[in-house]
Formats: sequence, C-alpha cells, structure tokens
Amino acid sequence: MAPRPPPLVPRRLRRIVVSCALGVVTLACLGVLAALALARSTPSWWGRVARDDPATITLAEQVENGLVNHAYRRRDEPWTIEITAEQANAWLNVRLPKWSANQGHAWPGEIGEMQVAFTPGRITLGARVLAGGRWHVVSTDVTPRLEHGGLYLDARRMGVGRLGAPPSLALRVAAPLLPTPDLRDRLRRTAEGDVPLARPAVVSLEDGRRVRVVAIEPGEGWLHVTLQTEPLPTGP
Repeated sequence: MAPRPPPLVPRRLRRIVVSCALGVVTLACLGVLAALALARSTPSWWGRVARDDPATITLAEQVENGLVNHAYRRRDEPWTIEITAEQANAWLNVRLPKWSANQGHAWPGEIGEMQVAFTPGRITLGARVLAGGRWHVVSTDVTPRLEHGGLYLDARRMGVGRLGAPPSLALRVAAPLLPTPDLRDRLRRTAEGDVPLARPAVVSLEDGRRVRVVAIEPGEGWLHVTLQTEPLPTGP
C-alpha cells in the first residue's frame, strides 16, 4: 500500500490559523459592542436642561426679552452681547420650539432636548434624536465664520453619543427627521460649510432698521456676538 501523502496544511499550522481567525472575530465583536455602547451613551459635555422648570422658563424669557431690548436701542457704533451656554440652552429648549410653531413648522417629535457648549473658537451643538427606536445624542463641533455677508458653520467633527463619526454618518441619522428633501439637503450643505446658515446675516426690526452680525467669538462657556444696527433707509 502506497504511503498516504502528507496533509497540504500541517495540523499545527491549521490550529494557528483558526485561532487567529477566532481572535480577529472576537476583537471585531468587542469593537462593535464598544462602539454601540459609546453611541448609546451621552457625551461628557452633555448636561441636563429641565425645560418645564420654572427657573429655565424664566431664564429663556429673560434672554429673549433682553436681546429684543438690546436690538431696539438707538446706536451708531457696533455693540456686543454675551450669551452663556446656560442662557442659550434655556432658550433652545423653551422658546425655539414655540418660535418654530409660530413660523408654521411643527417641532418634530423625534427631536428632544437640545444643548450647546462654547469653547475658544468652537461651538458644540447637540440634540437628543430618536432613531431606530432609541434616543441618541447627535452632536457636531462647528466653527462659525462670516463670509460674503453670510454666516457659515464649518463642521469639524460629528458624533453619535460618545462615538466620533464622519459627518456623513451623523447627518444620515439626523436628516430623515426633517420634513422635506430641501431641508435635508440644506442641513447637509450647511454642516459641510457649502451654504450659509443665514444670508445675509441680518435681522429686520419692526421699525424698518436692520441689525447685522459683524463678528462671532466663542469662548470658555460664553459666546460674544458683535452687531451693527443699520439706520433707516432714506428715500429720495
């Protein structure tokens, strides 16, 4: 009887290959589980804003009334206001949904609490978003810039929970919550810095004057916005 040919792959080598393959699969599964845990957690900067708290409601109203009073003062020189993250968060959660409803846009039920954080040169924007049956905190770090009369937001990083993600992925989570393709496209292009958040970066007052944003400076816990009130247009 002819001797049996040796196996093409020695048993010891096969055991090594199988062990390595199982190790890779295990590490990949652990990586996926870790990523899911990070995505379902909240970022370290995320706090708690109780929108039904009377103190939060009062603060939001004070912020809005203060801004309106500032805007209607008669000035010839540029003027600067300071907004803290606490003030901004109160306004975002109490007044913004009502303002949106007054503009004819019902606030999406899939968007919950919103928060911002200010650090030198950077604004972090976040929202609790319902996607896939779970609530996630979708956030982005943006750098504001004024260019060609418009206010742009350049996305530096986006994330879901504590998991950093490419802007395209985070945008895919948030975009379906907007009611029209036009708004979804505008969200994407605004976050990528292709189109301005506002153009021109002005607010019209009821007396006919306009207030123009001339500078934005984020700092540690605050945002400085410098504005210029333009005089009433003179007729011929």
